[in-house]
Amino acid sequence: PISHQESQALCGVPSGFSFFPTMHRPNTKFLTLPFFDAGTTMAQLARRLRVQPQRITVVTNGLTIAQELSALSDIRVIMIGGDLRAENMSLVGPQAEAMLAGIWCDQLFLGAGAIAEDGAIYSRDDREASLNALMLKRAAHRVLLADSSKFGLRTTYRVSSIAELDVIVTDAGMPASWRDRLGRLPKTQTRYMDAAEMVA
Repeated sequence: PISHQESQALCGVPSGFSFFPTMHRPNTKFLTLPFFDAGTTMAQLARRLRVQPQRITVVTNGLTIAQELSALSDIRVIMIGGDLRAENMSLVGPQAEAMLAGIWCDQLFLGAGAIAEDGAIYSRDDREASLNALMLKRAAHRVLLADSSKFGLRTTYRVSSIAELDVIVTDAGMPASWRDRLGRLPKTQTRYMDAAEMVA
């Protein structure tokens, strides 16, 4: 799994880096409604909002994410309820899916346990996989944040094809074979982080 330091590097990006949430909808004055998935990488992304504080509403199923954002008075947090998955402090299951089914998000920031050779995202937990699949259906713009070590792995439960994503953000250590595959995805942009773009 990705280390705390690697997560910081992946998500500790300059404020102008283009994958970070554009908090206004294009050509409008309205703020976006992003969904932050649970996990270490998403917690680091949430911490970026300390640098770029804005009056927005964030939806999440991650207890750690909610805790990170609770200190920011301008941010309203909507928690998706459900069964606690202690491994990553997320809420999953039928109750979580029922609540998410009534919410439409402008942006989704999704983590991944594995991206297999068949080009699909996988999870070790069936409840997490089911909720992640629904997240993808309930968001207009879908961003995957995953370090290169997750590519080429397979776990038990399929979430979705990476071809359904709008953007993949990963690190510059991606093997050439996967760079080639990602470059041939017709609708998905891939953005690589290198050392010059990472900050502690």
